[in-house]
Amino acid sequence: MVVGSKWREAEPELRKDWESRYGHTGLEWMEIREAYHFGWIAGQRAEFRRRRWEDVERDLEWHWYRPQLADELASWDYVKEAVREGFEKGKKVKN
Repeated sequence: MVVGSKWREAEPELRKDWESRYGHTGLEWMEIREAYHFGWIAGQRAEFRRRRWEDVERDLEWHWYRPQLADELASWDYVKEAVREGFEKGKKVKN
């Protein structure tokens, strides 16, 4: 899968960027990686690629909901900034 291979290539740099900006919060990359990846993949999808975050946030929130992970660390309020960051970065990747 092309998107998966692009993620594997990009992840080290994205992680470094994330940690340099948010590492002081005490949040570890592995705690937020799945949310960031979710947004990154969404940013590459044709139906979202040319849309603004404000226009896609509700749809992504609905797709993020996972009853089996219904705890504070998986809540939308906890992950939405990571999803947004991933979304914006994913939109910039050339397909």
